Amino acid sequence: MAQPDHHEKHFQELITRLEQELEQSRVSVEDAQAEIAVLADQNNRLKSRLAAAETARAEAEARELRVRDEAAKSMDLVARSLRQALDEQEIQAVLEESSALAEELRAANEALMAANDVLEQRVSDRTVALDEANAKLERLNAHLRAQVEAETAARAKAQAELFQMQKLDAIGQLTGGIAHDFNNLLTVITSGLQLLAQPRDQAHRDRLLSRIQEAAWRGANLTQRLLAFACRQPLHPERLDVPAHMNGMGALLGHALRENIELRLDAASAVWPIETDIAALELALLNLAVNARDAMPDGGTLILSARNEPLPNGASGRLELPPGDYVRISLIDNGTGMPPELMERVFEPFFSTKPDGKGTGLGLAQVYGFARQSGGGAMLESTLGEGTAVHILLPRSRRPQPRPRAANTCPDDRGISWWAAEDSRRGG
Repeated sequence: MAQPDHHEKHFQELITRLEQELEQSRVSVEDAQAEIAVLADQNNRLKSRLAAAETARAEAEARELRVRDEAAKSMDLVARSLRQALDEQEIQAVLEESSALAEELRAANEALMAANDVLEQRVSDRTVALDEANAKLERLNAHLRAQVEAETAARAKAQAELFQMQKLDAIGQLTGGIAHDFNNLLTVITSGLQLLAQPRDQAHRDRLLSRIQEAAWRGANLTQRLLAFACRQPLHPERLDVPAHMNGMGALLGHALRENIELRLDAASAVWPIETDIAALELALLNLAVNARDAMPDGGTLILSARNEPLPNGASGRLELPPGDYVRISLIDNGTGMPPELMERVFEPFFSTKPDGKGTGLGLAQVYGFARQSGGGAMLESTLGEGTAVHILLPRSRRPQPRPRAANTCPDDRGISWWAAEDSRRGG
């Protein structure tokens, strides 16, 4: 397992580096945005100055027109007055003075026009500079977007590769556990067959045959649990009236419990019927009862309850259930409980908190696989030192009430449940 850990560490470092580069890109974007803000402010001030210059120009032109009109009127008035009161020499002096004034006005107007041209050229230059800055910013943004997209794709690829390695690791654990358990069972069978070939008394041969049969049954049970976990176990769902079958399920669980454990049944009469495979449900509850028994070495209380669970909006997280009506079947104990770090792995195949040889690690995995294959879900709640509650949610049955059938019409199912109960006493 060292190589997956090394790759996982490498991908974590890669993700950290990508996050640092993304942060640098974000800082570059913020700097570019600040530069845009400065250029926009300069552009606004330049526009204000241009507007003021245009206003001054309009006012100057208006003043020039007024001066011209007044000068014309004055000259006309002066001319009439001079014609009446002055001689020709004085009239000539006044005309020359008026011409000089008109020349000064033309020079002032030309200077104003030149100033306007200079201002317009400066505005044009600043506009070109602003356009170049905007184009530069667009190129920078495009580069940053491309870099972010590349880094996002690299991160997604790294996460996908990490997930693939974790999946391969889980498959390796699963196959290793299967190989280990089946190897133990085959060892029992082959050793027993070798011993049977030797001349022994009949009692010894009977004990060997019993051990071989037990190993074969345990192999079949292991196969059933694997199929349940993989949601490939053939199920035969039917309508089950939970309150009517509560006593029967309680009697079945009682076979797996010790005398110092009290079993309580709690199911309201209004609990909806469910759609489930009865034998698979009993096996799932039996696995949970075995776990609860082992979690209460000094005895305690185990409660089997059933409650209606309407989910109009469905459920998210591990359950991922569509909207609908469900029945919550719970097994609650007041045993040792478990810490949060173990709760995250309880439904993994071959994960067990029991000592080696005391269980296959497929009990809760079988429960989870059965619930999912039945259209429901399973979840676990636990507090260290206080106890554990496992909830199985199964869909409400809409089938009509079936006709009563004769007892013992399914001896095979009851035999499987009885054998599973006997097997649970041995830590299976």
